[in-house]
Amino acid sequence: MTISTVGVHAIVLALLLLALGALTGQYVLGVGARILVLVGASAGFILLAKRPYLRRYEARWAGALALWVAAVGVSAPFAVNIREGLLDVGRQVFMALAAFGVILLLRDSPARRALAVGMVLLSGLVSACIVVLWVAHNGWSFPRSAAEIQAFKGALVVDRGIHLNPLAFCATTAFMLGYPVLKARWHRVWAVALWLVGLAFSGSRGVLLSVLLSGLLTILMRRWIMLHSVYRLALVALFLSGMALLGLVELDTSITSVQAIDGASLLRELSDFSRGRLELWIAAIRKFAERPLLGWGVGSWNVDLGLYLPEYGRRREVLERLGSGAFHSAYLTALAERGLLGFGAGLLIVAVIGTQVRVSENRKVASADSNTELTSNALLWFLFILVRGFVEVGGIWGYANSLADFLVFFGASYIIASSHLLMRGRTGAEGA
Repeated sequence: MTISTVGVHAIVLALLLLALGALTGQYVLGVGARILVLVGASAGFILLAKRPYLRRYEARWAGALALWVAAVGVSAPFAVNIREGLLDVGRQVFMALAAFGVILLLRDSPARRALAVGMVLLSGLVSACIVVLWVAHNGWSFPRSAAEIQAFKGALVVDRGIHLNPLAFCATTAFMLGYPVLKARWHRVWAVALWLVGLAFSGSRGVLLSVLLSGLLTILMRRWIMLHSVYRLALVALFLSGMALLGLVELDTSITSVQAIDGASLLRELSDFSRGRLELWIAAIRKFAERPLLGWGVGSWNVDLGLYLPEYGRRREVLERLGSGAFHSAYLTALAERGLLGFGAGLLIVAVIGTQVRVSENRKVASADSNTELTSNALLWFLFILVRGFVEVGGIWGYANSLADFLVFFGASYIIASSHLLMRGRTGAEGA
């Protein structure tokens, strides 16, 4: 067993421990997980010491991570809560070093495949545990309504401090990354079935809609260039018409009890439909407008929140819904808490990942070998991360303290490294 595979096994075990901690509420497991992350990343730096050079994609990833950390460090002293800002700097430095250490580990093909297999195990573990939690709470029965699933989710939060939405996101992210490595048909069938069952029992509408939308966008982006311009316009018109029709149906359903629809009542109904997200989004924009350059500082989303909520959002039942944290949007949270400086650094990270996703798509068109299969879901994964960022926090622009954050950063390292396989026919050669 090589140093790279030992390091990857430590990373996989760390992710599994983080998942178990989130599933059981025993967050002390996170300490052991971070120690394992340190061990795995250190193995990558040992490899760098033995082969002291950086490939171009590694240098780009290191530069993006360094600029992100620098932006976080510059804005931290100006945060409303300086202590929390400095803690965030420490977490982001640890995450950046770990992500860079992982990409160094993934220079070797066996390490890449080992990480992909680990992703499959992680997705299966999280999905199976969600089902086990359902059985422990409701017995051997199937949910009869969406309300029953929502009651189950609420009970887990109150009784055990377990949030299913981020867990469903992690299971889906890991599934997308690891699925291409599965060869046997029954392996694929079981992996898909377990993931779908776990997603259904989680009741995470945001993850489900993000999967559907990112899947549709993936199909369109891969086929778009092959279509005649008339068909492109027809698809755009069909999509916009469908979205408009869906919006009208939802609005008609949600405002049937409203006799006279004015601006305030419409916003209240939209607020209820979005489960309080609309108030948070409006508050985020208002807070960003006051401190646009450096933001309010990490974790400051609830500082004087009531002053920035719209009038209809200050109802007691709405305020009680806002206890889950942040602004329920990775992008608006970054703007409000980190300002334009942090937002711009985050966009650079997205651009670096997107560039390598494009490389993997071009490689797949040019050749169809076993190595390019590792990144066959790269575009789907990338779009899923971006779409989900509109309605939830955590991931690339998160607080670097959860399974979702580690999983997305390590997944990005995996996609970037795997997109440079077999350039110009030479195993291990790297392109620009």
